[in-house]
Amino acid sequence: MEDDLYTEFAARKAAKKAATAEAEGARGNVALAEEEADGRRGIGRQIEKNRGLTPHRNKLARNPRKKLREKFGKALVRRGSQVAKPKEGTAGGYGGETSGIKTKLSKSRRL
Repeated sequence: MEDDLYTEFAARKAAKKAATAEAEGARGNVALAEEEADGRRGIGRQIEKNRGLTPHRNKLARNPRKKLREKFGKALVRRGSQVAKPKEGTAGGYGGETSGIKTKLSKSRRL
């Protein structure tokens, strides 16, 4: 059973290769006939784009939205080292501001 399956796949692959080779041969003949008939050939993709020497771009440069999202993430990391993160509030009564004011500390002046 496995041998039959293997031979079937091998036959399919060979048939596909033969069909591809036949199609490429037919296209080549048509291209030669067109070239002889017109005398001018069309430009290729490389000539059409003609980008010349362009600098290498990193992967993020392809998607501006993602690039800005990454930039924002880095800014958040930098901001985190500059500003203290709010502390979690404790249950019951006034616990001070979330920015970290101490509840047991008093700095008022006595008269």
